[in-house]
Amino acid sequence: MVIQRWQTLCLLVAVILMAGLDFVPLAWATDNLSVDSCTAVYATEFPILVILGALTAVLLFIDMFMYKNLRAQMRVAVLCVVLMLGLAVTAGILVGTQLPGACIAWSGAVPMLAGALIFTLGARMLMRRDYNLLHNADRLR
Repeated sequence: MVIQRWQTLCLLVAVILMAGLDFVPLAWATDNLSVDSCTAVYATEFPILVILGALTAVLLFIDMFMYKNLRAQMRVAVLCVVLMLGLAVTAGILVGTQLPGACIAWSGAVPMLAGALIFTLGARMLMRRDYNLLHNADRLR
């Protein structure tokens, strides 16, 4: 079996990364009593992050099967990118305001979200390439 549409593979990787976002630490919070004790803060502690992450993962999953309508598929991919950026900003604001003294876990949710964003943008680029190829082929007929 040969994968003919690489954007489907990119979207699948983005879905897996977005689904795994709730299982890795978002930040590390320290107790005021001792500096040595750090506790992991997960996205599941903030319902808005879970909702945004799940919505983005579901839209990316649906986007994989919209290959017959490339324009709609590209629009949904852009919507997912906007949702991912909104998730990143919301997570930063929540960690900064509700968890004083917490630091972002640069080895947890941040690289997963960045990876999902990169794979979604890559899929969007491949969708655009397919759209241009089909548009040029229709023009030649």
